[in-house]
Amino acid sequence: LPRTVYGEQPGEEEFLSRAILAVRNVDVAKINEAALDELLPAAAEEETYLSTDVLVDDSLKGLYSTEVLHSIEPKGFLMHRLRLRVGLPVMMTCNYDVAKGLCNGTRMIVTKVRPCSINVKYKGRGGGWLETKLPRITQRS
Repeated sequence: LPRTVYGEQPGEEEFLSRAILAVRNVDVAKINEAALDELLPAAAEEETYLSTDVLVDDSLKGLYSTEVLHSIEPKGFLMHRLRLRVGLPVMMTCNYDVAKGLCNGTRMIVTKVRPCSINVKYKGRGGGWLETKLPRITQRS
């Protein structure tokens, strides 16, 4: 699917002007893996990010193991495992900094991966490239 949408050797413009959308996390994970394998060089810098799941309600502690929490992928929740590689297109899924144009739906290209953050570039309102660092974001569900 990624090659069908983006072409054989996609550039940044193809990545930013096209998107593959999926409803289920299972489908998103498969598409992400296919995009990494088909579109980007294996030698590119890569990082795998894992969620940190914590039960907020003390009355539920002991009912669910960490492994169970990591395996649950209901609609609307973020995936436990996210594999990113330099050059991969990504989409913002929250309103991080609306004034800078970093809001839900903003398409970006990964330029650097680090253990607790990523650098991305995206098209600003004027059409020029902007680059920013995105730290690990805490979300409650």
